[in-house]
Amino acid sequence: MGVDGFVKIFPKVSHGWTVRYDVEDAEAVNCADEAHQNMLDWFASMSSAKKPAR
Repeated sequence: MGVDGFVKIFPKVSHGWTVRYDVEDAEAVNCADEAHQNMLDWFASMSSAKKPAR
């Protein structure tokens, strides 16, 4: 049994950066949008995965 995961490194960011970034910084906005979409895609893939039989 394994656990699917996904890791992407975004350089030059600090802890919590995806919710605390300068909205005037286009690069920060683009990175945060990408990170949020990655998270949503991961949750969607996990919610559609088959559940183990009990």
